[in-house]
Amino acid sequence: MTIAESLRIKYGLDRLPTNPEIAEWRRVTENLIREGEPAEKAGDLAAQYNLPGYKTHVFKTEADSIEALLRALAQK
Repeated sequence: MTIAESLRIKYGLDRLPTNPEIAEWRRVTENLIREGEPAEKAGDLAAQYNLPGYKTHVFKTEADSIEALLRALAQK
């Protein structure tokens, strides 16, 4: 599963996010974590403001943790 697919499932997006949208989500999430927010909350807040169609769909599958998504992006 790609990062885009994982983000779509985790945040109920109406489409796959683009690479620039993913990069911005990552940047904001990491900044919020550095400011002291828990990883899951940071990822959720970043998704609300940076990913289109936030929580417009429900997928019946488990999504990756924020830590796992950030690790996968760091390996790119």
